[in-house]
Amino acid sequence: MVKCTEVDNNFSIAAQPELHELEAIKDHGFVTVICNRPDFEDPTQPLVADIEKRAIELGLEFVHIPCSLNGPSMQAVELTKQALGNANGPVLGYCKSGKRALLLWALSSATDGSSQVDDILNKASSAGFDLEGMRPTLEGLCGQ
Repeated sequence: MVKCTEVDNNFSIAAQPELHELEAIKDHGFVTVICNRPDFEDPTQPLVADIEKRAIELGLEFVHIPCSLNGPSMQAVELTKQALGNANGPVLGYCKSGKRALLLWALSSATDGSSQVDDILNKASSAGFDLEGMRPTLEGLCGQ
């Protein structure tokens, strides 16, 4: 199975899964999958439509919020916040490495007012990513 890194009790990140790994993702307890990769970012990646079709066949919710390597838009942040809020259980966000999925989680967590910046940064660090350089942005979104 694709290696999943838990960020908090309801959100984990992963690199691009293959079609055959979706069943193991469901068996691991995830109920929603968020894809942050646009099609054709890498010629070897599965098409989003194929991943979505298989996820739905398995009873998983699937949300596609493409995010370029240049960074997320505020629309992508808002869509992530909605997807996380609508999820009825654990969510797996993925992109090429998991970093964009984590970044969207961090930004959406800051905008929903339920998380403090230090908590967001600590969870990101525990997941293996240093987002300290994003502190001013996160503080602005949190209203701190």
